[in-house]
Amino acid sequence: MYLPCAIEELIMRLGCGLGLLALSLISGPALTTVAASAPPQSDVLTAKASGEILHLMRKEKLDLILPGAMRDNNVDMWIHVVREGDPDPMAQQFGNAWGYLVFTDRGGDRIERALFGGGGNRDFFDIFGSREIRMAIAGYDYGDQDFSVYDELRDFIAARNPETIAVNTSDWLAIADGISHTQYVKLERILGPEYSARIVSAENVITDFRVRRTQREIVAFANALEIHR
Repeated sequence: MYLPCAIEELIMRLGCGLGLLALSLISGPALTTVAASAPPQSDVLTAKASGEILHLMRKEKLDLILPGAMRDNNVDMWIHVVREGDPDPMAQQFGNAWGYLVFTDRGGDRIERALFGGGGNRDFFDIFGSREIRMAIAGYDYGDQDFSVYDELRDFIAARNPETIAVNTSDWLAIADGISHTQYVKLERILGPEYSARIVSAENVITDFRVRRTQREIVAFANALEIHR
């Protein structure tokens, strides 16, 4: 694991509660003075508080880091495909969201964020797909499933007409290669030939999204290092 990934995993693990001691020093987005010694056990965050900090970290990454990660790599749309029940390498960033996570650069200060699937936090996404497509993605009544249920997703993409569609597939970077062969073939069928021809690897977007840090993450890591020292 190269260094940025190691730092990323440590920071996210801290937010998940495995390093509550370090995160207990965070008081907000502004950089705080690092304590000379570890806080007493009474100061350790509750699971609820640590979850709230992790929630803020994830939201800030989407709000502040995602636009640059996509624009610097000339990506108009990023489709991150997560299969329910199959742990995704980007779960630390997106939590338990599954299905088709569609990020579209439509200009402005932020990236439009849509979820066709389930499990996603309401604070992380602007648009949610219908119950019908969510049930289809989850595999309910698969044998009797009409593939036209995915027209909802295809129409959504066609309305935005992206020139470049980044997908979580990579031949060298495991963290960016979470999509299965089956799901990739299915995505191509949903997109159709025109939009499938615009697919590129999301490896550069994912790399930049992960290694670029918000101030809150920097605070968490600095405090973790001080406690370790």
